[in-house]
Amino acid sequence: MDVDLTGIFVVGSMCLCAVLIVASSLYYHYKKEQLKTKEKLTAIEKGIAPKELFETHNENGKNLKGYSSRKEAETYGGIKVLIIGLFLALALYYTGGGIETAVWGLFVAGIGLAKIIVGMLLKTKESSN
Repeated sequence: MDVDLTGIFVVGSMCLCAVLIVASSLYYHYKKEQLKTKEKLTAIEKGIAPKELFETHNENGKNLKGYSSRKEAETYGGIKVLIIGLFLALALYYTGGGIETAVWGLFVAGIGLAKIIVGMLLKTKESSN
C-alpha cells in the first residue's frame, strides 16, 4: 500500500494548527477571566459595586459578546464559519483528495450559511414586531 506523505503532512499540520488555536484561545479566555476576577475583588475592597451589575444584556439576560443583537451575532458568526468552511474545502481539494474530501469543508460552510439564514430570519422577525 502506497502512502502519500504529503497528504499526511498536510492533515497533521492542520490538526496541529487547530490544537494550537484552541489552546491559545483557552489560555486567552483564562487570563481574561482572571483579570475580571481581580478587578471585581479590587472594586469590592474599595466599596464599589462591580461593573457587571451595570452591563447591558439582551432580553434573555445573555451577553452577546459585543454584538448589539442576536441577529448580528448569528450573522457575523455565520460569515466566519462560512469562510472557514470554504477555505477548508479548498485546502482539502488541493491536497489531492479531490471533491470527495472537499465535501467535508463544504459541510462546514453549509453550517455557516445556515447561521446566516437564521440571522436574516431573526432580522425580519424583529422588524415585524
